[in-house]
Amino acid sequence: MKDPENDILTYRRAAAFPLPTLERIEAALDELLAATLKHDRERDGAAIAARAGGASEPLSAHGFTADALLETEFLPGEAFIADPIGRSLREGVRMLGKALFALTGSTDVMQEVCDRVCDRDPANWGRRADIMSKRWDGIGDWHA
Repeated sequence: MKDPENDILTYRRAAAFPLPTLERIEAALDELLAATLKHDRERDGAAIAARAGGASEPLSAHGFTADALLETEFLPGEAFIADPIGRSLREGVRMLGKALFALTGSTDVMQEVCDRVCDRDPANWGRRADIMSKRWDGIGDWHA
């Protein structure tokens, strides 16, 4: 038997903390992706300038560059140490993908959202799609 008191509490809680809409998730993804691309350009520009000045890209204790560590970790969190801002932005994209799947239960809807968010910046459409695809790998039946 249903408890009417719990129903009222659930309703009040839902009214006080409404679920995000697809539009809000899309707007947040757009901001994160714009910041990610800006960060990557600045980071890569600094690395190119440093190499042009004769400096080589610093290696980790394992002999890998910071870029390689973005995708490979030997210690938990090592990629965050190499690029804390870039990695945090990408982790935000992953968390929004999880929220999107929890809200819709559909990777088809995730693909539609991905396409709409990419359409907001046609010049970087492929780069945006690549970031979302990689970060959403393993959510539901999404595969990069």
